[in-house]
Amino acid sequence: MKKLKDFLFAHLASFLSWLSRTLGPIGKPVDSQLSSNYFYNKPQTRIYFCSTGSWFGWKSKAMEVHLRTFEVLNAQFSKDKNSVYLGAEAISSLGIDVESFEAFKEKGLQFLAKDHTCVYDFRRPSQPQIVEDANPHTFFAMDSRWAKDDRHYYYNLEKLSVAYRSFERLSPFFAKDAHQAYYFSGDLFRSFPVNVRELERLTDRYLYDDRFLYFFCDQRRGEQVRSLEKISYDSNSILLVLDEQYIRVGSSIYCDGELVEDADATQFRVINDSYAKDSQYVYWWGLKIRSADPATFHYNEEQKHYEDKRFRFFRNKAYPKAAF
Repeated sequence: MKKLKDFLFAHLASFLSWLSRTLGPIGKPVDSQLSSNYFYNKPQTRIYFCSTGSWFGWKSKAMEVHLRTFEVLNAQFSKDKNSVYLGAEAISSLGIDVESFEAFKEKGLQFLAKDHTCVYDFRRPSQPQIVEDANPHTFFAMDSRWAKDDRHYYYNLEKLSVAYRSFERLSPFFAKDAHQAYYFSGDLFRSFPVNVRELERLTDRYLYDDRFLYFFCDQRRGEQVRSLEKISYDSNSILLVLDEQYIRVGSSIYCDGELVEDADATQFRVINDSYAKDSQYVYWWGLKIRSADPATFHYNEEQKHYEDKRFRFFRNKAYPKAAF
């Protein structure tokens, strides 16, 4: 049945594409490998930009271009011998050099472009920006947030004041250079002082030096926090990673950078889904569930919920079994 559905869907898509080309005002794509938005008209005497593809030419716009030198650069950019175009509109700002202009083709980076003097940021098409001090000859995007050239690192295309030669990323949330450490997430990038010579990675969210553990929390129990927690500890203490949320520091247990009060580190055991327990309490994200019985608390595989001898649990809330 699935094969039949896939077969019918493929043929329907092919038919709709044929119908669009046959009945619509737009003809073949200029370069289907780079963009599904630029099309010739039927006689191939004009170029249309259609952000919704070729279906009957809806939302298409004729472009005033030099046809013989026109070329598609990526999904949104094109140029001819006279101008660079974003969508259907010529870019008149920024003083772009048309001849050397190139657009990035990598998925997720198609808002970036460069010429022989500058790198350009078109994330906001109505307010394009020049990426500060970026060298277009050495600039490259490392991923959707990080980029570098031969002199600078960039986060969200913002130039960073870091020691270039010693800078390194330690995890998806931390970095360091020869002088200090940094935490970052989303649009946030901050520095903080550490003993760099002693700095080590414990997990993606925890670093430690000879005096402190550093935990970056971007959310806690579903709420956005985005803060750096600093935990003092004895450097001779045991540091043990229990899971992504819970760690043991000497005789203490921490959950997302917060002390789990009254936890017995020798008996503490992580269960799953942010649940944990020791001999006295069950915890959810480090919060005590006082009504829970740790001896009988478990995950009911058949009914897909957590329970003990009296209650079912959703997060840190208990509901009497008799109610179900």
